[in-house]
Amino acid sequence: MTYRAMLVIGLAILMLGALEDRSRSVSSLLFGRTLAGPPPREEPIDISSSAEAYDALDALLSKHVTPDGMVDYRKLSESEVLGHLIRWFGSYGPITTPSLFTTEREALAYYLNAYNTLVLWGVVNNWPLESVMDVPDTGLLSVKPGQGFFVSLRFVLDGSWINLYDLENTIIRGFGDARIHAAINCASLSCPKLQQTSFRADSLDRTLTAATEDMIATLDHVEIMEEEELILASPIFDWFREDFEGDGETLIGFWENYARGNTARALAKARESNYQVRFVSYDWQINAQ
Repeated sequence: MTYRAMLVIGLAILMLGALEDRSRSVSSLLFGRTLAGPPPREEPIDISSSAEAYDALDALLSKHVTPDGMVDYRKLSESEVLGHLIRWFGSYGPITTPSLFTTEREALAYYLNAYNTLVLWGVVNNWPLESVMDVPDTGLLSVKPGQGFFVSLRFVLDGSWINLYDLENTIIRGFGDARIHAAINCASLSCPKLQQTSFRADSLDRTLTAATEDMIATLDHVEIMEEEELILASPIFDWFREDFEGDGETLIGFWENYARGNTARALAKARESNYQVRFVSYDWQINAQ
C-alpha cells in the first residue's frame, strides 16, 4: 500500500470518527444527556471476574429485593456494593475484556445483569421517586414518555457511555431471544418482577425460561377471560410484538409455549376459538417497598 493510499484511509477514518462524535453530540442535545456514571474511583475495584461480580449482585438483590420483586431503594441507596458493581460494569465487558466473555450466553448474562443494575443505580440517583416517568428530560425534544429515565440518563458500560433505551433495543434485543423481556426490570409495577438472583451463563436458558413462565402465569401480564372470549395482556407484548411473533409465531402461540396447567389449557381454547387480545394500560408506579 502506497503512502498516499494510507493517508487517504487515515483521513477517512478521522472523518468518520468526527461524524460519529458530532452525531452523538447532536443526539445528546436533542434528547438529553444526564450523566449517571460510576462513583469516583477512590480505590481499586475489588472485583476482577464476572463470577465475583454476580456473587456481589446476588447478595445485593437478596438483601434489598423481596420475592415478589419489590425494592427497598432507601436502604439500597446506602449500599457501597451497588457503587462497586456500577464501577465494575463500567470497566469490564465483552468489548473491553473479551477474554472474560467468550460465549454468547456469557455476553447476554452480562448485559441482562448490567441493565437491571443500571436501573437500580438510575433510581437511587433520583431518589425519592414515585415513577421513572418523573425523571426530568434534559433534551430539546421530548418524543416519547420516559425519555428522561430511559434516554437522557447516560451510564458507563463496558468502557463507553450508553442509555437504557439503546442497551435494551440495540444490544439485548439483538440476541434474538424474546425471553429477555421477562428478565429485565424497569423499576415499575407493570414490569416483570426483578429477580433476587443474577443471571449466569451456565444456567441462562433455564432461568430465562423460568422467568418467562412466571410472567405468563401472572395475571398482570396475561389474563384469560373465557366468558368474554378475551385475553387482557401487558402492553409489553404489543411494544415488542415482533420479538414474540418471530419465525411465524403468534402471541397466543408464544404464551402457550411457556404456560402450564390451567393457563395452558385456557390458552389452547383461546387459540382454537380465536379470542380477542386487548392490551391493558401500563402501571409506571415505582416498584418500591
